[in-house]
Amino acid sequence: MSSFLNAQDVTFSQFYKNPIYLNPSLTALQSCGRAFVNYRNADFGALENTAYSVSFDLPFEATNSGLGGRFMWVEDGMARTGFFGAQFSRKVSLRENLFLTLGLEAGGVTRTWNVSDIVLPSDITNAGGASNTKPPSSLTYDVAAGLGLNYKVHYVGFAVRHLTESQAKALIVNSQLYRTFLYHYGARIDYRLPGQNYGYFAPHFIFEQQKGNNQLTTGVYATYNKVGAGLWIRNHFPLQMSSLIIMGTIKTLNWEFSYSYDIPVNGSGVFLGAHEIALTYYLSDFKEKRKDVKTKNCLSF
Repeated sequence: MSSFLNAQDVTFSQFYKNPIYLNPSLTALQSCGRAFVNYRNADFGALENTAYSVSFDLPFEATNSGLGGRFMWVEDGMARTGFFGAQFSRKVSLRENLFLTLGLEAGGVTRTWNVSDIVLPSDITNAGGASNTKPPSSLTYDVAAGLGLNYKVHYVGFAVRHLTESQAKALIVNSQLYRTFLYHYGARIDYRLPGQNYGYFAPHFIFEQQKGNNQLTTGVYATYNKVGAGLWIRNHFPLQMSSLIIMGTIKTLNWEFSYSYDIPVNGSGVFLGAHEIALTYYLSDFKEKRKDVKTKNCLSF
């Protein structure tokens, strides 16, 4: 399961709290700027996979475009991998309430190693000392692209990560960052109760494929005033491993704090669970509902 072995991408359970990682075409879809901080720790028994991510996006409504940036640091066994990139998105109106979004990301991948955990045969000498042999670090370029279609409250998208399948150096041979294909659907269905009580339901569907490994995530997220909760099921195949994901959110005017936990349903001999924390900051508080058609081409998760 470790990316040290098969170079698999990190999958965030709170994918809607890290949207530009999910798909570059989700960059700056809202009419305000956003900043995201994500932390994920997954337990695979003898190995742990820990990921830290920081990202942001800014819309430019005059040109129906947006810019974003992200950095992610992954500690997986002995490997230490950094991903960085800049995103550009463009929104095109096809007709009323129907928008096409295009996104592109250009960046790179850097890989180093926690040498204190590595013992090579050459490190052991007849004298009982250690050699100065160290595995090489690497820095390679990386490209991703995506597109999406937004119709009223519905959004469907497709993205490809690692278009160049860059080579990242491993201990002895190169291990690839294999292409990742993502297909996703989401919707936001608003509701209002008597008085000032309001919220929305957001069903989601995500299918992810990378070098023969497939993940299907389905579920729903719902909000009520300043709190939210979500429930998803994620199936891995052909590994025949499933997990149940539960999540809760607390909201203020400009901040959102979320926590989720992945509970192994089967295949627990490999995957023992995962904690995830997300912090989101909105540069605007959405006090007014804008009527300009240019600002309607967004779907808040």
